[in-house]
Amino acid sequence: MKKIGDIPNWNEGDKRDITEKEIKTLYEKGLYDSYDKTYVINGFKWKIVSKLINPDSTVVYTLECVGTEEEF
Repeated sequence: MKKIGDIPNWNEGDKRDITEKEIKTLYEKGLYDSYDKTYVINGFKWKIVSKLINPDSTVVYTLECVGTEEEF
């Protein structure tokens, strides 16, 4: 998984794409909050806003930043 720190200033509303494998890794590491359905990545909360299934059956999710972890 690419380090989210590569882009130092995430803001609410920013979007990023990640693979299904990366989503599973976040879930396995306990970084999924089932209450508000967000993933916590480097202090920011991200919500899935779309899912794209490619012709080769790979899945890409688009996540939107909904704020920092401290805001919740």
